[in-house]
Parts: sequence; C-alpha cells; structure tokens
Amino acid sequence: MKPTVALLSCAIAVWAAPAAAQQDVGPRYVGTVKVVDGDSLEMAGTRIRLYGIDAPEGRQTCMRETAMWSCGEDAASALRELVGNFSPECAEQDRDVYGRIVAVCSVRGVDLAHAMVLYGFAVALPGGTPAYDDAQAKARVHRLGIWNSTFDTPAQWRAAHPRENSQGQAGSGMTAARQTRAHVAPAVYRVGGMCAIKGNLSYRNGEAIYYLPGMKYYSETRPEARFCTEAEANSAGFRRSRGG
Repeated sequence: MKPTVALLSCAIAVWAAPAAAQQDVGPRYVGTVKVVDGDSLEMAGTRIRLYGIDAPEGRQTCMRETAMWSCGEDAASALRELVGNFSPECAEQDRDVYGRIVAVCSVRGVDLAHAMVLYGFAVALPGGTPAYDDAQAKARVHRLGIWNSTFDTPAQWRAAHPRENSQGQAGSGMTAARQTRAHVAPAVYRVGGMCAIKGNLSYRNGEAIYYLPGMKYYSETRPEARFCTEAEANSAGFRRSRGG
C-alpha cells in the first residue's frame, strides 16, 4: 500500500520531533525541490542528500510475505508527500565522497530525514543523530514501511546491483570507510544485554520460526533459541514469523 498524506501526518503528529538542530557547518539552502529518491532532493540543479539516513534505491524491491514490493518507489513517494508544495530549508553538514551536499532539511519545522526513518522508509546510519535511532526503534516495533517486509539494506542492494547503481550512491554524511562499516552492520536486537530474537519450533509442523520484539505472539513465546540478529536466525534455519 502506498503512503498517503493522512497516514504520514498521523505518524508525524504522534511521534515526530522538531527539526534536528542544524549545525552551522556550511551554507543554508532554501528553494523548490524535486524528489530524486527516498533520501535525495534536487534544488536548482544541485543534488542534496539527507544527512544521517539511507533509503531504499529507486529500483529496489522488498518482500512482503510472498509478494515483491516496490519499496524504493514508495520511499520516494513518501518523501514527495512530506515535501508537498513547500520549499525545504537545508543546512549543509558535509559533502559526500562524490562531492554532493549532505544536509539536514526541514519542512514546516519537521526534519525530513527523521520523518522518513520514523515512517519506516529509511534506515538511520550509525553514529548519526540519536533522534533518528529512536525513530527507527519505533518504526521497527510498529513494523512500519520496510520493517513490515524482508529487505536488504540499501547498501547491500547497491552492492548486489552495481549496474543499476552506476552513480555510486553513498550513505549521507560519512566518509567512505565509515559508510561501509555502517551499512553492512546488521540490526541487533538486545534487551538487558540478552539477545532478544526468540526462536521456536512449531508444534504443528516442526518448522523453525523466529519472532522479533513487538511481533504478535512474541511476549508469549518461550524461546528454544535466542539470536541477536536476523542473519543469525536465518543461518540457524529459522524463518521470520508471518504472524505480524
């Protein structure tokens, strides 16, 4: 299902923080923009990437149950709806390895990067803004956007599709080496120092299933195995629960 203004407004009204503090690192830009993808804008012919996040690439797909979902297109649609007919205000924070502007951009006091992470259409880059990490935690718990699917991180997808990513997209606001470390790092689930993904064998068919925190049946599941990442669970032969 494609995002709608009503749904985005609801999520933002409930959770969204004010626009992130914009450091006076570089120039500020204000103007009409074109949305390029889920984390990129074009203002007067200049490409601006949103600081601290990485969104699915335009041609990237994710898997919902057994159906392919154009998560990259929907991420771009979500950012388009957030921008609307307004002119974002962007504060330059850095330049990426390709010389493009990396900035914190806001519309009507709403940090666009924060909103994209909050609605589940982008991932927060480690070492970025704590508010983005908090937004991502909420999106994961409520299984919003890409968190309601099986997906590769944008960096993993780019690595697997070099021809479809000939421009060499890079994560926002980090050096090349730091970007690589950040993108390949798997999501880690821990509570009180304990791995929080619960693995369980189905009594009906013996199938090995795992549950993430916040999923249906998670709290009542007595784990027969615990994992810190979904990759660990998959390697052990467990699949994600389809119960939501």
